[in-house]
Amino acid sequence: MAERACCDLHGPNCEPPSELCCAECSEAVHPRHPLGVACVISFPGGTYFERKISTTPAQSATVRFRIPLLIPEGRWTDDGRRVAGGALSVPVGPPLSLMMVGDGAHGPRLVGRIDRTYRVENADGVLWNWAAEGEFLPGAEGAIDLIRHGNNGVGADVMVDDPDGVDYDGDTGRETISRGRIYGATMGPGYLPTFPDCRIELVDAKW
Repeated sequence: MAERACCDLHGPNCEPPSELCCAECSEAVHPRHPLGVACVISFPGGTYFERKISTTPAQSATVRFRIPLLIPEGRWTDDGRRVAGGALSVPVGPPLSLMMVGDGAHGPRLVGRIDRTYRVENADGVLWNWAAEGEFLPGAEGAIDLIRHGNNGVGADVMVDDPDGVDYDGDTGRETISRGRIYGATMGPGYLPTFPDCRIELVDAKW
C-alpha cells in the first residue's frame, strides 16, 4: 500500500479521500490556494511533489443563496407522495447542510449551510411552501458555477423518525407525510428535483 500523503492545505473539505490523500484535489476544495501557486503534497520522510493550481480562483467573499421553493405542502409527486400542511419541522441547533452530489466526489459533499428555513403562503392562500436561505462554504466554486450556468435544481432532505408519520392509502397506493423534519437540501450536476420549480439561486448574481 502506498504511504498516505497530505497536501499542505488539507482540510475537512478535501476530496476524494484516498491512499494518496489530495492527489486529485482541485481548486474547488483548496480555497486558500491562490491562482498559480503550487499545491505541495508532503509524504512521510520529507519527499513531496508540487501541482500548480490553474483553475478558477477561489471565492474571496461570502456568497449567499436562496431557495424560494424548497418543498411544497399538499402537492403530489409523480410517484404518489406528498407532505401534509404543517407536517414538517426544522431541528433547533446548527445550520442545516447543503450537499452536492454527482460532481465526481466519493458521495455527497458539503458545500453550504442553510441558516434560515421558513414557510411562505402559497398563491392559493390555503397551502404553504417551505423556503430557505444560506451561504456557500469556502471551496464551493463548483456548486456556484452550476447555478450560474442554470443547473440549479435542488431538493429538500426530509426524515420521518416516527413510523406513524406517514399515512398510507391502500386504495390508491399514495403516501402522505404527516410528521417529519427537514434536515438539509441537495443539489448537483444533473440533479433532478422532485418538483421542477424547486430551484436554488445566488443572492448576488454578479459573483
